[in-house]
Amino acid sequence: MTEYLEETLTEEITTKLLSEEFGWNTIDASEEAFGDNGTFGRNDESELLLKFDFMDAIEMINPSLPEDVYEKAFDIFKSVSQNTTDDNIIQHNYSVYQLIKNGIPVTFIDDEGNEAEELIQVFDFNNPESVNNLFLLAENFSITNKKNERLSIRHLGFVNGIPLIFFDLKSNIKSKSSHSLLSSIKKAKEQFPELFYYNAFIIVSHKSTSRIGTVTSKIQEYIDWKESTDAETTSSIELLLKETCTKTRLLDILENFTLFRNRPVGIQKIIARNHQLIGVNSSIEQLQRHIAAYKEGTISKEEAKKIGLFLHSYGAGKSYSIVFFCLKINRKFVGAFNFLLVTDRKELDKQLYNTFTKVGAIPKDVIRPSADTTLPTLLKQGEKFIFALIHKYASSSVITQRDNIIVVIDEAHHVQGGSLALNLRRALPNASFIGFSAMPILKDDKITEKLFGKPIAEYDFKSSVADGATLPLYYDNRGENLQLENPKISNSLREAIEAADLDILQTERLKQLFNRDYPVMTDEKRLRAIAKDVVQHFTSRKYMGKAMFVAVDKVTAVRMYDYLSEEWAQYLEEKRISIKKIKDTTIKAEKQKDWEWCKATEFAVIASKDQFEEEKFNDLQLDIETHWAKMKTRNLEKDFKDKEHQFRLAIVCNLWLNGIDVPSLSTIYLDKPLMPQTLMQAISRANRTSEGKEYGLIVDYLESYSSMAEILSMYAIVNSENTESQTELPLKPLSELGESEVMNVDNKL
Repeated sequence: MTEYLEETLTEEITTKLLSEEFGWNTIDASEEAFGDNGTFGRNDESELLLKFDFMDAIEMINPSLPEDVYEKAFDIFKSVSQNTTDDNIIQHNYSVYQLIKNGIPVTFIDDEGNEAEELIQVFDFNNPESVNNLFLLAENFSITNKKNERLSIRHLGFVNGIPLIFFDLKSNIKSKSSHSLLSSIKKAKEQFPELFYYNAFIIVSHKSTSRIGTVTSKIQEYIDWKESTDAETTSSIELLLKETCTKTRLLDILENFTLFRNRPVGIQKIIARNHQLIGVNSSIEQLQRHIAAYKEGTISKEEAKKIGLFLHSYGAGKSYSIVFFCLKINRKFVGAFNFLLVTDRKELDKQLYNTFTKVGAIPKDVIRPSADTTLPTLLKQGEKFIFALIHKYASSSVITQRDNIIVVIDEAHHVQGGSLALNLRRALPNASFIGFSAMPILKDDKITEKLFGKPIAEYDFKSSVADGATLPLYYDNRGENLQLENPKISNSLREAIEAADLDILQTERLKQLFNRDYPVMTDEKRLRAIAKDVVQHFTSRKYMGKAMFVAVDKVTAVRMYDYLSEEWAQYLEEKRISIKKIKDTTIKAEKQKDWEWCKATEFAVIASKDQFEEEKFNDLQLDIETHWAKMKTRNLEKDFKDKEHQFRLAIVCNLWLNGIDVPSLSTIYLDKPLMPQTLMQAISRANRTSEGKEYGLIVDYLESYSSMAEILSMYAIVNSENTESQTELPLKPLSELGESEVMNVDNKL
């Protein structure tokens, strides 16, 4: 089939589905008439809104108001996108969205002569299939920009006169190149920015691939939609349309699965991925079923409180899923719910709290439980979202008997057990509980399901990679290549290291407990060999992303920093000399540029500060104060997250193994025995998507692939039918990819 015929077929499928199956009206706008007696009520092609549909819709949704109220609402809505002087698409889009979601405030004089205010609703969100919502697919719709340039749009989706969906059914999205992908959309945004002021999302399709994105989506952020309950779906465009463009689903995405996140580089518009939307809706439906069943007396109160488990792969947006879940319940349920969001680590608490604040779900100054502001006080004050660590619940006394509290447990596999978790349940005897976890449930774990209920949503590592939500991970055992003397890693050693925070005193105790194995791991000759290899490897990668070295303890982390500094200086000097000998000026300039990149590269130790440690480090002639000072005076986390910042290699032992999201982090150097769940958390730091990044690489100096496989094979996914299936390992040996795909053969410099 020729490309032209494939494009034509895609267009025909789109028009047929929207008109015949979804109930959209369709019109060929090529012969549009303008003015009060025209086709849509547009005065000319410079206008984007279809006034007739807009006015009809808001009058049906907001009946029995004076006629001038509707005119004012239209004028306000139309003018909000014209209030700024620049063409900042996302700022306009955000302003329009606030009116779409919350309503248009209109002040008017009522029949009794008094000033009144009404929030004019633009959509009937509660009844998406209602005649109040007017869905229209316009074909060959033309617009003109301020420069009088004209664009004819093949397909544009309107709801209530607002252009919500831009279709590009000829885009070359098969290519990974930023130059060829989505070029037509980029051109349209540059020349006709007004078109995207009202946009909900963009659908692009080419041949067998279809994706969805927003006005701020980068190439890698356009996503496939691969989950469907419709077994008859045969093509990617058909699947995507059925899961995003039915009347109910489209308004659900618009109302409940759209976020605007504040970032240092500007606002980012986010819509839920398929697993997030399906999982959140399944969770809410479960909550509704339990409430109804308990009222009918068909289930016990204990069972009614268990919403279930939301199993979610690392790196696939678990924090956003929690936000979507809470905000949709808060908006759609009659009556007030309070949400208690519980984690077991400061890093996770901070990450979740920051996610809520950055998308505007809560104000930045929201009060959090402390010694002075207790949970009962916050509940009494009506705080909607309360963030707390599980360690706050040392007492088992009842805090409240209220039944309109939902406890959201992040990393449920960590938090569900022990006296603190039981205390929390005793403190809130009538609250409902839902567990979110990025870890699959252990085969022999019966407690988690008993406390939370069965899994209601599952999204494993394999599905996440297949969907493009995360990247595959590859494993390279370089310890064997270096012929390092390594101890045999026992479970007792893993458990001891996991149990300790590994401050300097605990390190001494571990040396005594494992008087042979621990000294082998921290032997100077071994660490220097690793440092040399890290420098060679780091500077020779094809994708020069951020990297993290995981050391066994703080002392070793500081020692590795010193050894790496020495090796780095030697490497730079050797390469400087070799570059001077290059005769070809072009090659020499390239190598010099690479050398300057390496010279500018910064690495830092990330370690907590504990009492009395400074003296012990001084006794060992190690400088920890410099690293602590750097952490105190700089925002190292922000620098590390910045793809362009020269802080490119973090040396860690415990901090940053979880609770940090760095998309450009592509390589993790492991030299620490880790328990299975910590190992999963650590290696998943490298699976985030970033432009130009195709995989994450785990470089191991301590263990073998077979031992890694043994550790991770203990996990299984328990599906909703309560059967077990072995997960595919999240790590693949580097041999499956090929070292040439990872490393530059000319050693970078």
